[in-house]
Amino acid sequence: MFESNFYSVLLLVLLSTLVFARENLVSEFAKSHVRNVRSIVVEEDTSSVNKRDANSACVPPLNFIQKLTPGRTQHTFSNDNNPSISLTWSGTNGVMLALTTITNLFLAQSSRLYRSTDRGKTFSDISSQLSGGYIRKTSGMQVNPSDTAMVILFGYDTPYSTSHTTIYTTNNGWENHSQRLCFHLKLTPPVSNSTHSHKKRTDCLQRQ
Repeated sequence: MFESNFYSVLLLVLLSTLVFARENLVSEFAKSHVRNVRSIVVEEDTSSVNKRDANSACVPPLNFIQKLTPGRTQHTFSNDNNPSISLTWSGTNGVMLALTTITNLFLAQSSRLYRSTDRGKTFSDISSQLSGGYIRKTSGMQVNPSDTAMVILFGYDTPYSTSHTTIYTTNNGWENHSQRLCFHLKLTPPVSNSTHSHKKRTDCLQRQ
């Protein structure tokens, strides 16, 4: 009799434990299902905002360049086919010079010179001061180390002269002078290794 009662009590305890475990399992499953449904709804809401109509054309965002480079400006040198460009500061007042050149055995084209007074935001064409000259692509524009306002341009007497060299000096892009030298400067960069300012007179150049 005692043994029968013991098994009955044990069976009731086991049944109660199974029922409690089942209720906990159902509750956890319900909570998990609710979380999954919420995440799906959020993903659908987000994707619907980012998606575009499949039939619409792909249009880039407005001011795309400005967004990529905030605080910067873009300048286009119109009517200039020279593929190479060199930039240098002239002095300490935000003056910048831009030189475009071309080196091609089958094409001779004059160099172009531009001047900016607002740190490169806008440029004005001052190519007329070169008088149609050809400036070298490699190390063709050098800043005087003794006077940063003076920029020296090394050119050719003709596009492929091997007997003369024409140099142009400019002071902040305003005062320009040209001089035809009776010798040819080597093209091996940097050209500044063979020319430098006079120690006492910064407006004079001397050649080693």
